[in-house]
Amino acid sequence: MLNEGVHVEGVDGVILLRPTVSPTLYLQQIGRGLAAGRKKRGQPVIFDIVNNFESLSSIDSLQGEFEQALAFLQYTEEEKAGYQDSFQVIDELLDCRKLFRAICQKLSSPWDVYYREAEIFYKREGHLEVKKRYVTESGLSLGSWILTQRRVRAGTVAGSLSEGQIKRLDAIGMRWKDKREEQFEKGLAELKRFVEKNGHGDVSLQYETADGFPLGKWISAMRSKYKKGSLERKAVEKLEKAGMVWDVRQYRWEMYYRAAKEYKDCFGDLEIPGCYVTEDGKKLGVWLNNQKSSYRKKYGKISSNSLEAEVAAVQENIKKSEASIIQVNTEGLTECRYTGEKEHDFAEEKGYGLTEEQVQKLEALGICWEVKAESSFERKYQIAAKYYREYGNLEMPSTFVYQGENLGKWLNELRLARKSKSLQNKNLTEEKVQRLNQIGMVWEKKDSWEYRCQLAEGYFKEHGNLEISQQYVDRDGIWLGKWLYIQKMQYKKGILEEWKKEKLEEAGICWQSASELAFEKGCKALEEYISKCRNSDISKGYVMPDGYRLGSWVYRQRKKKRDGKLTGEQERRLAVLGVD
Repeated sequence: MLNEGVHVEGVDGVILLRPTVSPTLYLQQIGRGLAAGRKKRGQPVIFDIVNNFESLSSIDSLQGEFEQALAFLQYTEEEKAGYQDSFQVIDELLDCRKLFRAICQKLSSPWDVYYREAEIFYKREGHLEVKKRYVTESGLSLGSWILTQRRVRAGTVAGSLSEGQIKRLDAIGMRWKDKREEQFEKGLAELKRFVEKNGHGDVSLQYETADGFPLGKWISAMRSKYKKGSLERKAVEKLEKAGMVWDVRQYRWEMYYRAAKEYKDCFGDLEIPGCYVTEDGKKLGVWLNNQKSSYRKKYGKISSNSLEAEVAAVQENIKKSEASIIQVNTEGLTECRYTGEKEHDFAEEKGYGLTEEQVQKLEALGICWEVKAESSFERKYQIAAKYYREYGNLEMPSTFVYQGENLGKWLNELRLARKSKSLQNKNLTEEKVQRLNQIGMVWEKKDSWEYRCQLAEGYFKEHGNLEISQQYVDRDGIWLGKWLYIQKMQYKKGILEEWKKEKLEEAGICWQSASELAFEKGCKALEEYISKCRNSDISKGYVMPDGYRLGSWVYRQRKKKRDGKLTGEQERRLAVLGVD
């Protein structure tokens, strides 16, 4: 160390450890440091530990004073030998201060000082979730300290915590486990509960627990880490022990394979109808058809046309167990299209090739890879041809069964397929159309306006009214409900011909819609109530003696009025009855 008035030869730098407020004294200290290091190669380094530098006005002023001294020395004989024509002061004060502050904190900030800051943070924020880089107003790195306490207790870094210190930290909400570790433990516990309840670990992506934990997404994240190799071995073991499914596709394939094996054990073969669904909801028929399709596509045993034909056959089977809707216009039937809303199902997924092991397992089970759509058409065609030879026509209702085959339905489906643009239509080749024509196939059934009116009259005689749902289709495939709805709409718009109006009224049609009839019924019930009780103040739960829920009806009308869903006439009627 160099002090005032002391000259020591052969040193490389100076460390200032005693503070001074005198700029002159400070300059003398620096000067002795420069003198000590001038005979050395390089430049002397001055460590100003106690911030004496702050007594100077600025680096620029120090630089100026040095330059004045140099200008004087170049004319002094005794100093010419050590003269330099340039001089620069390198200031690294900021970095040094950070270093000194860190050293100071390590040396002078005991555990209790940090704890007091943690306590202040807890009282202010209500928790102790401190970010790693958080620094207090007094300059303490509280975030790093909190992290260190966790690591010390976990034994991952050197140090120790007393029981008293642990209890004090617990009292202010200290979280000892890493957040990711806590999240993992939560997910693991929820997975165990799911497996206990459902018997498997195949959790859908959108599944959330009762308390809102996104178990499906968490499991997906675990699978992603597992594939990348970034999941620790201990975590992998815990998850597998809990019932984790790593390869969902393989797992689900095995589930369907076991279902197919159970079917084989029960019925002796794998001739599974396309619409067959197991008791627990697996679409086994669809799945098996897709395995066959994947096999033929992979091994080049199916053409694109044949593939389309096969898919059409699968869809035909699906339609037997799903909803469908027939679209008509004012002239009658136009097309039939599938509208069954289907949930995403593994059984219906396509485009995933079979592995060699899966092929071997299915073949060992007795699967037949060949398509049966063509043989099905041929079998039904021969039955239809026999009927034609016997009766001279193919005129039959859609429900007609001949020799155990629902022949009427099949012929109706062929008519619909020819009109549609579906894959089933592509399967109905021109050659098949010609063969069907030869046995008297009628592609356009007689379906005049008068015929439908007769059907409506028959319905009225059987049921006593024509209050038919729009979705009602009679047994011959005629969408009578939709047709009646169209007649009513034309009547309201004033475009229904007079003779048709008269015919329909003779058949028993009521021009009011179902909602209008319901409104009239409610109004009459309310009038009856008012005549007896002399007011319209009705509770929501009130029920008439005949079982009519008048209270609910009045409540719905008030809501419709607020929502602007009543006509002006309906609002007027209700106002007269005292419903505001």
